[in-house]
Amino acid sequence: MKTDLIRFGAKLALQAQKHAPTLLTIGGAVSVGAGAIGVGIATSRLPDVKDKHEKELRNIHETQVLLEDHPGEYTEEMALQDKRRADLRFVGGVAKLYAVPVGLLGMGIAMLCGAQGIMKKRNAAIMALYNVTQEAYDKYRRRVREKYGVEVDKDMLYGRKQETIVIDERDPETGKVKKVKKEVTTVERDAISQYARWFDKSLATWDSNPDYRMEFLLTSQAMFNDRLQNRGYVFLNEVYEHLGIPTCPEGQIVGWVLRDVPSEADGYIDFGVYADRDDARLFVNGDEGHILLDFNVDGPIFQLLEDLGPLAAGLPYSAGKDDLPVT
Repeated sequence: MKTDLIRFGAKLALQAQKHAPTLLTIGGAVSVGAGAIGVGIATSRLPDVKDKHEKELRNIHETQVLLEDHPGEYTEEMALQDKRRADLRFVGGVAKLYAVPVGLLGMGIAMLCGAQGIMKKRNAAIMALYNVTQEAYDKYRRRVREKYGVEVDKDMLYGRKQETIVIDERDPETGKVKKVKKEVTTVERDAISQYARWFDKSLATWDSNPDYRMEFLLTSQAMFNDRLQNRGYVFLNEVYEHLGIPTCPEGQIVGWVLRDVPSEADGYIDFGVYADRDDARLFVNGDEGHILLDFNVDGPIFQLLEDLGPLAAGLPYSAGKDDLPVT
């Protein structure tokens, strides 16, 4: 029984720790709200305390005037001491009025700051974990490229493989349809980047004219590359929104950063329009109306800026991650 209670308490404490930012935020908001209401109530009662203080001062003054002809009974020093006591009582009364509301305000602000501190530490831990995983992944791909070459690396990355398919082909001379074997390159859908999205007729920006579709994608890609050069960073969600693709939570964090130092990043924004895949080739040739856009994202923008520094990221020296907009 005792062990069960200990385990239950430990699980309860763990749940509280898990939801600590939410609990602290709610508690802080309630505390600040209650404190603000308390300050309003205390302020409405302040005139009573002031009237009482002014009445005591008047009594002291009237006593001085009344006993003015009787030196020694109520001296200036005695009156001064009474005024000091009255002032202390006034200060104490004001402090008593505002003690609880101000305490609630202070506690609420402390809870909100505590929630922010916990979230900051957790985000830093998540970012560190992401960077470790990304670094290990990059090292693995580098070793594959060094040993087997770039093409093998792409085959393993995208799950590319050659397959033979049978299609119907019409003979231009006789007009007869015959079965023809054709070698095609296929890509595993699950092997595509998690940031890849389909550009098809389900999007408002899609056009039935193949030339317009290509022009839209290429001019959009050029526009965001110009933005990268001019501003120094581009969020993935900015690209998604422009293309009419639904945004995602990770798109608020990852994107591209302009680098003036050598790195493994491409250094530019690529939608993957000319990727070595059949769907891309068919789209470019106008034979298909859809294409899988696989964006060459650099990684988390804030972390990249911290690693590179504002100058290396192509930003003004005074700029930092706090100056970036929240998308």
